Formats: sequence, C-alpha cells, structure tokens
Amino acid sequence: MPFLDDCPSFVTCLSMDPEFSKFDLCQLNTKKDNRIDITLRLLKPPITKALATVQFLFGNSFKMAMINNTWDFCQFMKNRQRASVFGRIFDYVATYSNLNHTCPYNHDIYIRNFTLMGKNTLIAGPSGVYKISLNASINRMDRLYVSLVMAVTN
Repeated sequence: MPFLDDCPSFVTCLSMDPEFSKFDLCQLNTKKDNRIDITLRLLKPPITKALATVQFLFGNSFKMAMINNTWDFCQFMKNRQRASVFGRIFDYVATYSNLNHTCPYNHDIYIRNFTLMGKNTLIAGPSGVYKISLNASINRMDRLYVSLVMAVTN
C-alpha cells in the first residue's frame, strides 16, 4: 500500500486545552515509510474518563465516512470485547503506543514509529485520499484533536 507521491500526506495534532495537555511531538516522517510519532504531555493528570470519536473518511472532499463513531475509551480498556470496530483500530495502534492499561492515565502518552504500511494494514479500501481523525473528550471536556491525511494506492 504505497502512498501517492503527488498528494501531500500530513498529521495534525491540536490540544484544545493548553492547560491540560501539550503535544511535544507530532510528525510524519515521509523518509521512513511514512512513520508517525506523537508525544502528548499531560499537564494535569490523571485521565479518568475519555470518549474517543474516530472518523475514517474517503475522497478528496472527505464526505464519505467509512467509520464515524464514539467509544468510551476507559470502558473499552476494561472490556475490549465490547467494541469490535474500535477494538481492531486500537489493536493496530496499541503496538506502537504506551496505551496498554486501563484508566487512570497518570503519564504522558506516546505513539512511536506508527505506520499504515505494515502487513496487516488498517486501510483496505480503494486507492485515493483518506483522512483518519480522533477527537478526544477527556474528563468531560473536549481536549484533543489528531488528524492524518494521506493518499494511498493499493
């Protein structure tokens, strides 16, 4: 699943509450298989409640939603069988992160060397432009937004 050269790929990380958290690192390394590195520093831990809204959008205008759903992240971590779609997404990302336990989270959160170019790719759709986004409501407030835009060819 190579990336298309003529369409820029990029990652965006936004902390909506700079007193709660800060992104120390948010980068897409296009020289190393489009690997993504993210470091989120928690300035006011712990995270005890978290809702994750995940969207997979397809097409240049991003009007076609392949996934658009919200999950209670802390509940999911207690019982991973409850959310099969989110479970597949999380299992793919988890191997690259330190999100490996139930709430509360009292430490910084990171994703290292995350790539969509592995054997068990997360995107198995047609060639084109994709946008994957995460909106996180933490401790009952909108706190984070992360977005990845990429063009792939299968």
